[in-house]
Amino acid sequence: MRRAASRRGSVSRPSRQQSSQGGAFTVSNLGLRGVARFNAVIYSPQVAILAVGAVSQRAVVDNGSVTARPIMEMSLTCDHRVVYGADAADFLTTVRSQLEDPALLGMTS
Repeated sequence: MRRAASRRGSVSRPSRQQSSQGGAFTVSNLGLRGVARFNAVIYSPQVAILAVGAVSQRAVVDNGSVTARPIMEMSLTCDHRVVYGADAADFLTTVRSQLEDPALLGMTS
């Protein structure tokens, strides 16, 4: 027990800045292969990876009536030593908003 405690005490954790040096953000799109949803695994020095699933028509309720809408699932895996969870959630919210309203991307004609 003492040995483990002394080992833990001697290990220094890298700072947030050191942890993210050489880091990358990756987008993994298995949706192109028809995969609806998946969880991507993060490997160092990645900071985050966005898993993008296939777009499919699904029934949704819109103003009390059922309609078919294109739905795409995404998940974000982050290294929480570098990225705060709340910031990651804000990022996903922004991505969702921009995909739902392409005018926000400035890509409308």
